[in-house]
Amino acid sequence: MPFDTLKAARTLEAAGVEPKQAEAMVDTVSAALCDELATKSDLTALGAELRGDIRLLKWMFGALVVLNTGILLRLFTP
Repeated sequence: MPFDTLKAARTLEAAGVEPKQAEAMVDTVSAALCDELATKSDLTALGAELRGDIRLLKWMFGALVVLNTGILLRLFTP
């Protein structure tokens, strides 16, 4: 969702805020919003990283199942 800085400044001015104050307020809000928003490329990179982590966890879980099965077979078979 884009933040329309001109519209916000004009709204503040229409409400009685001095133009310089309105501009400073809008700049501050705009900087805060831009710092906190994730871009599509940020989310894509995070998704790729998570998919890699999930693949690793699946492999590790599979290895643990195989190892535990071997241990149980060794313990309970003559």
